[in-house]
Amino acid sequence: PGQPAPPPPRDDRWKHNDTSIIVLIAAYRERRCPDTLVSMFKEAMYPERIFAGVVQQNAAIDEDCLAGYCKRIGSPLTKRPDGSFENSNGCAHYDQIRVNRLSDKQAKGPVYARALQAELVSPSEDYCMQID
Repeated sequence: PGQPAPPPPRDDRWKHNDTSIIVLIAAYRERRCPDTLVSMFKEAMYPERIFAGVVQQNAAIDEDCLAGYCKRIGSPLTKRPDGSFENSNGCAHYDQIRVNRLSDKQAKGPVYARALQAELVSPSEDYCMQID
């Protein structure tokens, strides 16, 4: 009584067992990003309904978050001459991970990285969670 309460849901998606969520990660030279993805998919009851959106701000010597994730689960990616990656080893959940790659020199702080996360959200995702 008298305490603030969250607003009520706008629809009944929370009642369905087929909803999806995207977890947004702002990562500045973050070494634990691949482990976060491994844990997220491993611990999920329904990993097929989880998506990740990573705004990665790395130096050239830093491990790529998606490549590191695939390497850790035993399905390393193949790096192409142009710097992009190919999923030649069938990395699980590869298509559920979206990455916006910036160099650490392009980084403008966490607020900027969080703003870029919006580009990684699809209208098909029911829920969104942001972590740093």
